[in-house]
Amino acid sequence: MIFHSGINLIYGESGIGKTSLCQKLAGLEISLEKTNFEITDLSNDYDSVLVMQDPDDQIVAPTLYKELAFNFENLGLQTEDIQKGIIDCIRKYELCQELDRHPSTLSGGEKEILNLVTSLSLNPKVVIIDDGLAFLSVKNKHRMISMLKSYVRETDAVIIWTSTSISDYQYSDYAWELRLDRLINTKFSDNVKPSEWNITPGTATLQLNNLSFSYDNNHPIFTQIDLTIGPFRGLGLLGDNGMGKSTLGFLIVGILKEKSGKISITLSGNKSVSYGLLPQFPERILGGRTFLEVIDELTTHNLIHQSSIRKLVKSLRTFQIIWDVVKNEPIHTLKLSIVRIVMIHILCFANYEIIILDEPLFSLGFQQKNRIITFLRKIMDRKHLIIATHDKFICKELCDYILQFDKGSITPLKQTVNTYVKST
Repeated sequence: MIFHSGINLIYGESGIGKTSLCQKLAGLEISLEKTNFEITDLSNDYDSVLVMQDPDDQIVAPTLYKELAFNFENLGLQTEDIQKGIIDCIRKYELCQELDRHPSTLSGGEKEILNLVTSLSLNPKVVIIDDGLAFLSVKNKHRMISMLKSYVRETDAVIIWTSTSISDYQYSDYAWELRLDRLINTKFSDNVKPSEWNITPGTATLQLNNLSFSYDNNHPIFTQIDLTIGPFRGLGLLGDNGMGKSTLGFLIVGILKEKSGKISITLSGNKSVSYGLLPQFPERILGGRTFLEVIDELTTHNLIHQSSIRKLVKSLRTFQIIWDVVKNEPIHTLKLSIVRIVMIHILCFANYEIIILDEPLFSLGFQQKNRIITFLRKIMDRKHLIIATHDKFICKELCDYILQFDKGSITPLKQTVNTYVKST
């Protein structure tokens, strides 16, 4: 098997072993999971770099400037050469964030861009990307693919990119599929979609009154935003990376506090609303806790009943997840896809009225995404959803209203016969 110069896309469903494959191709043996394949006689005479699936795993410095400088410092470059390397990265890869920002204030997609840029700054001949573009909007993915193609032309590099998104084949020079029994050259078709569905009318209304928020004085996210949207059943927060989708979710549940103005949601006019939130990186927040500990805490606060837990366990089996196998494992040790599927189930079967999901389909394979969408549609007969995403397809399948985020603005849109029009 030979990977040629260019973009080699390897598609595979979640849990099939893509991360282990990337680690082995990079010459690492750090994965704890058992795989049903071995790599022997690996021939790689060039420097290689691994872009990790979880963007936080690759970021080490307290500011963007120091993150960009880190690789150059490890190469032993002098100060002036380090500064020149940073300037070259900023110009070449069009980085526009303030360099004194802490990486924790970046969105998932912005972190992925940063990791790809710092990896390419080493000028490797082999770039291994472990689903490292999954948080990117279509606009930014196109930009990063263009950047990778330019890098290939300049260096004749080999790009090996694993992905759970079957539509990523369109960007590849060579297409592969990882299955349980083999890795094969293949052609993809994107022909499995959820069935037609009539969304249940909702009673939720969101109001932003003169809302302003910033993480610091130099980085405003919202400035005096006024809007009312609803009633909705499913509300999509759609936009490019770093536009404030996750921030609005945190403001709604009270994790963040607005600098000025007010944000409120009502259900049938009732202002007393219970929220469940799945953040973009749940494994970071939940850390060493287990799913059983999460369930126990919800039970203690009367937020989930035993009958709902039984339904949860039964539903997880349809996703090939056995509750007794995963319930006592530290959450940060589990696959990203398993964490998201289980946490979506826990929130949906708990006694929350509105569930906020931030990029909930990250790391899920094509079949899993469609099954989660079908599952959420059933849940929406009795729950309201707010979904932060860059994926228009998710909004089309689950949302009757959208907030379109752009720099400095939020535009309300309403879905009418699969088309979104400006909301009045």
